[in-house]
Amino acid sequence: MSINLFFILKKTLINLGIRINNNELKFQLLSNPTYPSLHAITSALDYFNIQYSALELPKKIEIIDQLPEIFMATSTNRYGNDFFMAKKIGANIKLIYSNNKKEIVYPENFLTIWSGVIVAIDKDDTKFKLKKTRQKTILNLINIAAVVSVIGMFFLIKVSLLQSCYFFLSIVGIYISLLIFKHEGEFQSNVLDKFCSAHKSMSCDAVLNSRGATIFNYFKLSDISFIYFVASSLTCLFFNLLFIDYTLIKLLSLTSIPITIYSIFHQYKIVKKWCPLCLGIVTVLWLQCGVLFFENGFLQSSEFSPLGSFTLLFCFMITASLWIYIKPLIKKTQAFEQLKIEHYKLKKNFQIFSSIYDKGKTISFPLFQGIVLGNHSAKLNILIITNPLCLYCKETHEDIEKLLNKFSEEVKVTICFNVSSEDKNSIIYKVVNRLLKIHDSEPERITRKALNEVYEKNADLDKWLLKWGKIDAEYNDYNTTIELQHQWYKKNNIDYTPAIYLNDKPFPKHYRVNEISFFIEDLISQIKLEKTSDDFVPCN
Repeated sequence: MSINLFFILKKTLINLGIRINNNELKFQLLSNPTYPSLHAITSALDYFNIQYSALELPKKIEIIDQLPEIFMATSTNRYGNDFFMAKKIGANIKLIYSNNKKEIVYPENFLTIWSGVIVAIDKDDTKFKLKKTRQKTILNLINIAAVVSVIGMFFLIKVSLLQSCYFFLSIVGIYISLLIFKHEGEFQSNVLDKFCSAHKSMSCDAVLNSRGATIFNYFKLSDISFIYFVASSLTCLFFNLLFIDYTLIKLLSLTSIPITIYSIFHQYKIVKKWCPLCLGIVTVLWLQCGVLFFENGFLQSSEFSPLGSFTLLFCFMITASLWIYIKPLIKKTQAFEQLKIEHYKLKKNFQIFSSIYDKGKTISFPLFQGIVLGNHSAKLNILIITNPLCLYCKETHEDIEKLLNKFSEEVKVTICFNVSSEDKNSIIYKVVNRLLKIHDSEPERITRKALNEVYEKNADLDKWLLKWGKIDAEYNDYNTTIELQHQWYKKNNIDYTPAIYLNDKPFPKHYRVNEISFFIEDLISQIKLEKTSDDFVPCN
């Protein structure tokens, strides 16, 4: 899958000082049915509540002075109609393209590159910056602490300079092995891709996908090199802790030389392409062998130890076992992420949503009073028939809150309660009666606060009534409202909660209520189009 647009958007946000969850940003972009497009960008920014302006401006030299310091834009067909990031540097403009190519151009040259479309992001928008990244930051700190602890433990032991160099080279080998694993999979990286194809004679894909890069049709180069370097690092650590001579490590390093020669021969003679990452592994192995050669004349004055043999074998077995177990989990996670993206691409497709919605049975919208939230004049009216004792209604209420927080001006939410008026002493009747009174006498924020407390997962409704006030004879008028609602449910065969309607049709059960945010723009455009058609009077 292409990640070029993600690269440019991430680069722009970083330059503006806006920190968000990169994984979530990538998901929001790639799962958009219109990706890669301007709409995919604006939808992702909407998701993070980041303020922006998407504009098409006249391509005039005086317009450049009015452009923000940093912005995204699209290029003309001459440059592949690609997105790029632009940053003003004095009188000139620095451009960064999706392949990480950079150039600095004069304003006159910029006009020949620029299509006229820009996305200007508000650099002062700090919403969502740290909340979404805190969990990832903690995880990164734990990983860093673990690595530093292992490395620190090694260097706290009394070791020679050459042994330290060997251990450091093993860490470098682990890093390169992970880059190879990343490149072999779907973990794309613009920088890595550019590095692997820096010259026409270079191609990591050609080498890594060749038959010679796989052993027994299962183990790939990344597997072997990762296991080798991790096991080597652990062996060094244990050998120094147990004061074991490095003889076995030296022999192990020596046996890797024929493999490196075969790798070079395979790239040069068979594939006829060079893999920079593979050559990096070869270089590390040669350097390790050279480091050990200078220590005690390589194998002179060496001692063989049964404990050393056991330790070496243990390190390789435990590393190989853990990697064989962990690698499929990583692959499954990767496949799940891809499946999730494809799933949401379908779910966010307005044509699919519209076709399901249009098949719903039209109902006459109720005229009785309910709790109305959001924009009372909005064209999108969501009717929720709910009950505070219903578990699924609590989940739906959370979705409604999310929707109102993002689109309070675009939607009108009408909340009605499927509650019988026959038992006026029931706790649910008293709560609903009180909610209707709060709605009529208090501002919307108070009503939403009261609703949120009622729909908490472990809400205590008796305590809620003590806090918000019990009903009395003054509120008997709401008995009529509750009864009218109940009769309307019976008339329309609504005997379950939550029942959700969008305007005059049932909301598709395949979607959660907050997912209407995928289609806000499309639904508003459709309503305007239908209104225009209704207002059109043909000429006779």
